[in-house]
Amino acid sequence: MDVKVEYFNNTENPLEYTKKTKDDLFLIISDMIMPKMTGLELKRAIDNDDILR
Repeated sequence: MDVKVEYFNNTENPLEYTKKTKDDLFLIISDMIMPKMTGLELKRAIDNDDILR
């Protein structure tokens, strides 16, 4: 089994990555306090995105 780990230093890049990747995402670990968006806001953005549902 190949496991790929991606690191991001802001909330915009992982949100775009989840929309574009063809990989099956298993786990997202996020800091709660980040620039531009909190970890909870990132989760809500993923949950509310039609492409990611």
